[in-house]
Amino acid sequence: MVVMRRLLISFILAVIGVVFLSAIPMGVVGTSFQWGAYSDGVSRIAEALMHPGDLQTGQYPLFPMFWGPFFYSLKVLFGALALAILFGFVCSILLSLLPAGVYRAVKSMLFFLESLPDVLVAVTAQLVIIIVYQKTNVLLFEIAQSPMDENGPYIIPILCLSILPTLLCIRILLHQIEDEWRMPYIESARGKGMGSFYILIHHILPNTILAFFQHSKMIIWFMLSNLVVLEVIFGFNGVMTLVKAANKPEVFAIALLLLLLPMFCFFALGSLVTYKWQALQETAATTATSAPPFSLRLKSIFRYLFRHLKGLKNLWYEPLFISGLCIIVVLLTLSLIHYFVYNDTVPQTLLLYSSSGELIGKGPFPPSQQFWLGTDQFGNDLFYKIISGAKYTLGLTLIVSLLRIAFSLVGGYGFSILPARTKIWLRSLVESTHYVPAALLCFLILSPTIGLPTFSFSEKGWLFFIVVTLVAIPACSVLIGSEIETIMSKEFIESSRVLGGTHRYIFFKHVWRHLVPRLSYIYIQQMTYVLILMAHLGLLSIFFGGTRLEEYMPNYFIPVSNSSEWSGMIGAFFAQMSIQPYLILIPVAFFSVSILATNFMLEGLKRTFDLYEAPRKKRIPFASILAVLVMIVVLIWIPQKFSADLAPKEAKSQLVQLDEGKEAFAAGKIPGLKLPLDTTWTADTYEPFYKKPEAREPNMYGGEDVRFKKDGATFTYKTGLLNLVVAIETSYQGTEAEIIKALGQPTSKKNKTLQYTFKDNTVLFKQQKGQTWKLTLKNKDAVKHR
Repeated sequence: MVVMRRLLISFILAVIGVVFLSAIPMGVVGTSFQWGAYSDGVSRIAEALMHPGDLQTGQYPLFPMFWGPFFYSLKVLFGALALAILFGFVCSILLSLLPAGVYRAVKSMLFFLESLPDVLVAVTAQLVIIIVYQKTNVLLFEIAQSPMDENGPYIIPILCLSILPTLLCIRILLHQIEDEWRMPYIESARGKGMGSFYILIHHILPNTILAFFQHSKMIIWFMLSNLVVLEVIFGFNGVMTLVKAANKPEVFAIALLLLLLPMFCFFALGSLVTYKWQALQETAATTATSAPPFSLRLKSIFRYLFRHLKGLKNLWYEPLFISGLCIIVVLLTLSLIHYFVYNDTVPQTLLLYSSSGELIGKGPFPPSQQFWLGTDQFGNDLFYKIISGAKYTLGLTLIVSLLRIAFSLVGGYGFSILPARTKIWLRSLVESTHYVPAALLCFLILSPTIGLPTFSFSEKGWLFFIVVTLVAIPACSVLIGSEIETIMSKEFIESSRVLGGTHRYIFFKHVWRHLVPRLSYIYIQQMTYVLILMAHLGLLSIFFGGTRLEEYMPNYFIPVSNSSEWSGMIGAFFAQMSIQPYLILIPVAFFSVSILATNFMLEGLKRTFDLYEAPRKKRIPFASILAVLVMIVVLIWIPQKFSADLAPKEAKSQLVQLDEGKEAFAAGKIPGLKLPLDTTWTADTYEPFYKKPEAREPNMYGGEDVRFKKDGATFTYKTGLLNLVVAIETSYQGTEAEIIKALGQPTSKKNKTLQYTFKDNTVLFKQQKGQTWKLTLKNKDAVKHR
C-alpha cells in the first residue's frame, strides 16, 4: 500500500512537472519572461487536457489524426529499447568472458563508439542506404514515408535508435559486472568450485539488474532526444514531427503525457520489484542530512576549492585528458586568431578559373588540396567557416556548462538539506524532465523569436544562451544534491559529527573534498550534453544569434546562422545531404571530434581522481608529450595557411572611383565602367570598349554573365531575358569609412554588407576579405527582366 501511494504521488507530480515545463514557451514573450503570460499558459494547457478534442493543428482537429504518429513513435521507441537491452545484456555477458587483453581492447573500441553523436549515426545510415541504392539499385531498407502514410518503415528507425543506447547499456552493465567481480562472495563461490560462467549468470547478473534499473531513466531520456533527431533526418511521420509542425505547447504537453504513461508504468513495475532495496538506499542516504543550513563565504569556497584541486597536477600523467584538452585548445585558439587577426574573413569562390582565364567549375567545390574541406553553396570555404564557428560553439559550450554547474551546486546544496519527505516529492517533480526532449522544448521556446529581424544578434544570442543554460539546471541540481547526500551518509561523517565537528567544518573539510571530483565529472558531462543539444537544435533550424533565410536559387531559401556556429551549418546543409554529402558530414564530424575530446578529458579525470592517493610516476608519459607537440605544430602550421589565404594581397589597379559615385549610380553606371544598366547587349555595344569577354555563363535572370578583365580589374555584366543589362558586378578596394565618406550613410547595414539606393538603382558593397568589397549595381525592377 505504501509503495502504491508513493507511485501515485510520483505520477501526479510528474504530470504537474510536464504541464509546468510545457507552459514555459507561453511565458517567453520576445526576449523576456512574463509570469502573467506563464500562468495563463498553465491554465490553457490544463484546459486543453480537459478538452483535448477542441485542439487543432492547422485546419484539422488534432484527434484522431494524432493516434497514427503517436503509436508509430511508440512502437519505434519501445522496439529500440527492447533491442538495446537484449543486445546490451548478451554482449556484456560475452565480453565479460573474454581474456583480459581482448577485453581491454574491445572496451577501448566501445569507448570510442560511445562518443559518436546520434546525428552522425542517423546521417551516415541514410547516406549509406542512398549510396548503395545509387550504385547497385538495391534498396537495403525503406527510408522514405509518404506524408499520408501512417505505417512508416520500422527496421531502419529501430536499428538507428538502438545503436547508441545499446552501447550505453553495455557500458553500464560492464561497470557493474566489474564491481561485482571484486566482491568477497566471488572468492567464496570460486572456493566451492563454481566456474566463471556459472558465477556470472547465477550471482553477478542478478545483482547488476538492480543497478541497471536505476540507470534506465537516463537511457529513456537519451532515446527520446534521439527520436527527435531520427524523425527529422529521415522525415518519418512520428509524434515528434507532429509536435514540431504544430508548434503549440498544448500539443507538446499532450504528446509528452501520453508518452509518460507507458514509460511510467514500466518504471513503476520495476520499482515494485526493487522497492525493498530502494528503501534501504534512501534511508541510508538521508539519515545524516538533517543539519541546519549555514552561511557560505565566497572567500572560504575559493580557498578550499584551490586547496583540494591540487590533485589536478597529476593530469599531466593522463594522456587521454591531455589529448582531449589539446583538441579543444587548438580549435579555440585557431578560431580566436582568425577573429582578432583576420577579422573572421571567410574566402568565397563561386567560380573557379584556370590560369588562362577559362572557367573550370562552379561551386560548391568538394574537398581538395585548394579547398581542404570544400566550399558551400555560396562559395564559402568550409575550413574557414568551421574555424570561425569554433569560438561560438566551443566557447558557448564551456560557459554554459560552467554556469549549469554553478547554479546547480547552489540548488543541489539546498536540495540536500531539505526534509526527507520534501526531497522525495521534489525528486519526483524534477524527474518529469526525463520525459521531456530538451531539444524540442528549446525549439518551442526559441522558434517564435530566433528568426525575427526585429531583434538584434545580441538579444537572440542572450536568449539562446539563457534557455540552453536553464533547461538542465533542475535535473543537475537533484544530481548534485544526491551526491552530497551520498557523501553525508558515510560513516566518517557521523564520526566527525560525534567528535564535535560543525556542519560548516564537515562540509568544507570532508564533503567538499569528495564532491570536487564529482563536480569535475559532471562539468565535462555537461559539455557533451550541450554539444549534442546544439547539434539537435541545428537540425531544427534554431541557431545561436538568430536564423535568417538566404536565397540559394530563385524562390528557394535555406536557413543560415548569423554566427557561423557549427549547428547552423548542419541546419543549412541538411537539405543538400543527398546531393553533396560532405557538406553536412563536415560540421557533424567536428561535433563528433569535440564530443570525443570531452570524453577523453572525462576519462582522464576519472583515472586521475581514482588514483589520487596512489603514488604517481615522476616521468610524464610519452603520449602526453606527443599530444602537446602535435598541438604546438598545428598552432604554428595552420596560421601560416591563414596568412597565405587571407593576408592582404598586392592591390590590383583601382577601377572604381567614388568621387562622383552618387551621380553615376543614380544614372545606372559604375564610375570607371563605360556601359550602364539597361544597355542592349550586342557585340557592337561592348567591343569598342572591352574587346572580347573572358567568359560567359547562364545566370538566374534568364540571360548570361559576361566577364571582362581590363587594366588588372575584373568586372561582370549580367543580362536578362530581354538582352538588357540588369546588373553589374566588380570589386572595390577601400575601407568602410572611405565608402561612407564618399556616398554617405547606407540605407541599411548588416552582415558586412552596405546597401545604398540612388533613384531606381540599388548599390551593394559586400565585404569579402580585408579591404576588398564586392560591388553590385542593379535596378530595383531587375526581376522583371528574368
